[in-house]
Amino acid sequence: MIIVSKFWTNFFSFGKANAITIYPFIFLKNTFFKQQDDLIRHERIHLRQALELGILFFYVWYLIEFVVHFYSI
Repeated sequence: MIIVSKFWTNFFSFGKANAITIYPFIFLKNTFFKQQDDLIRHERIHLRQALELGILFFYVWYLIEFVVHFYSI
């Protein structure tokens, strides 16, 4: 399910992303991004990864990578 919400997208990504997936939702910063097929495809891959790896394990891994990238920029 795709939800357009600047607040939640910024909340979950600390303002760093235009879209973020929190299973089973894809949050987009604004409606413009609904038309971005590559972005939607990318976020849907995260949904599949969460199912394949297990939701909890996926988000632990995702959080670790996010923190590493957040502080390396």
